[in-house]
Amino acid sequence: MSSITYHSLHDYVGGQCISKTFELDGLTHDEHLTEISQWLTAVTNNKKDGELREEWIVCDYDDVPSNYVSEYSIDPAFFELMEAIDNSYHDAEVFNAGIALGLSLKEIEDNYYGYFSNQVELAEMYVDYGYIEIPEHLEPYFNYESYGRDLSYDFSEFDGHYFFNC
Repeated sequence: MSSITYHSLHDYVGGQCISKTFELDGLTHDEHLTEISQWLTAVTNNKKDGELREEWIVCDYDDVPSNYVSEYSIDPAFFELMEAIDNSYHDAEVFNAGIALGLSLKEIEDNYYGYFSNQVELAEMYVDYGYIEIPEHLEPYFNYESYGRDLSYDFSEFDGHYFFNC
């Protein structure tokens, strides 16, 4: 469950910690901004000190890739990522690996090949699925480690997740 916690910036600078945690799952960026606005309006109304609360600062976040969070906000692209995960048969771990490799959401969806614990496993799968044929009498001599290393030039890999290079 993705969440982010903000402090009211006016109060934070003034030495008070008035914070709120927002659940992000299933929201759009605009809906999230509306929630923040409503919270700050409520804080302003409750304090009754004549000060308008309209700015916030990020305090903490959970299950949000760090490259989507800055000191003052969450990147709208995070909400696009969440929507892509919701509409995909790939799980969040696959998308997080693709993001770490700098791939676009479309590239992640289109180029994901699979999870392999190492290059040897990748090579074995290639052979098992018949992408290359090794005569049975030569199979004991086949070097899966070298073949896996050669195959890896055609892929980008992060944390065991392999994506075709385009």
